[in-house]
Amino acid sequence: MELGTFGAILKFAFELESDSINFYKKVSENAQGELKNLLSSFMDASKKNQQLIERTRRMNVAEMILETITGFDSDKYVVDLQVSNNLRDCLNKAINLEEKSAQFYMDASSKLSFLPEVKRILDKLGKDREGRISKLKTISL
Repeated sequence: MELGTFGAILKFAFELESDSINFYKKVSENAQGELKNLLSSFMDASKKNQQLIERTRRMNVAEMILETITGFDSDKYVVDLQVSNNLRDCLNKAINLEEKSAQFYMDASSKLSFLPEVKRILDKLGKDREGRISKLKTISL
């Protein structure tokens, strides 16, 4: 799907966080210990991210109609989030989700560089997602 407007980009970001929450919730039902705690913290962070994205959208509503964006497509960032009973498989999907999410936020940041405050927020979300990757990679199953 073409992400050709400010609104489309933030809508995709909000849905990305929602998908993350749902995925981590399902996986955490079968997880224990450190992994369960980590996934719970990711769910909480994604809920806060959704609030930040929604607030950013509302505060910058005037800018959303002024600039068109070209060459930005959501298909590159879609991840298979089908939950299986195999925690190793779910952990690999989580790493893939975080990698693609981080890339999305960094790419969105560059596309919305004409809005400095939005760029800063998207950079922060991308860096937060990069931090999640290293945490996931330290989990041993």
